[in-house]
Amino acid sequence: MSAVYTDKNSQRLTASFGSHLWHEADRIWNLWANPRKLERWWVPNNGVVVERHDLTPGGNVAYTVHTPDGKVRRGAWRVVSAVHQKSLVYIDGHANAEGTLDTSLPTVTYYLDLVVISTSASYPQSRVTVHAVFDSAAQMQKALDTNYYENLRKLGEQMVSVLVYG
Repeated sequence: MSAVYTDKNSQRLTASFGSHLWHEADRIWNLWANPRKLERWWVPNNGVVVERHDLTPGGNVAYTVHTPDGKVRRGAWRVVSAVHQKSLVYIDGHANAEGTLDTSLPTVTYYLDLVVISTSASYPQSRVTVHAVFDSAAQMQKALDTNYYENLRKLGEQMVSVLVYG
């Protein structure tokens, strides 16, 4: 069983989730590296379509979110750094008309850390932690007011579900 934990720190403007997982690092990395897997866990309770997916530094991930109330939101990541099966840093926010990150609007920077604990074929173990860093206290508070923190736990649970059930 995998445990999902969450944390928030208003002084550091961060909200985090993580999990100790009984899976190989490559399977966990694929949750971000495979756009179809990313669509299945990344935005809780919404349909996500990844339209462009480039996890190289400077690359762009463009996506569309279809909310249950029928709204459509276009978003994008700009990849800052990516180390295969170890770490990923990306800036997430609204997309502009070209489908790239609109930096004139608030963004959130995400830091993914993936640590291999055991490479045993019988009992592989890894730990994944994702830290979201907000631009301002007001932005963080607005996110927390819209269930962002609660959705972090759902993200972790959906991530584990995709790992377990494919």
